[in-house]
Amino acid sequence: TSTADDGFVVPGPFDVGIGVNPFSGTAVFNINLAVGSTVEIAVFDLTGRVADMVQTGHLQEGTHTVQWDAEQVPSGLYICRFTAGGATRSLQVLKL
Repeated sequence: TSTADDGFVVPGPFDVGIGVNPFSGTAVFNINLAVGSTVEIAVFDLTGRVADMVQTGHLQEGTHTVQWDAEQVPSGLYICRFTAGGATRSLQVLKL
């Protein structure tokens, strides 16, 4: 178990956090993988519709920074679902 910079605690094979929340324009996610894994980041609006796919691909063990250019979506609350190593984590993010 570890704590990301925003205080979000995530047990398991990976940790995830967001640099600044709420954000404007671009969200920066910090992902720490215990082992290399295929990572998928999907962004959903509050109706459950996929608003964007940020990343799908293999990342090596270690810490990674992934940016979501959210200019194409309106301001509002979104759920970001992170999947890696058979585990799933979610973060709520607010775009201003």
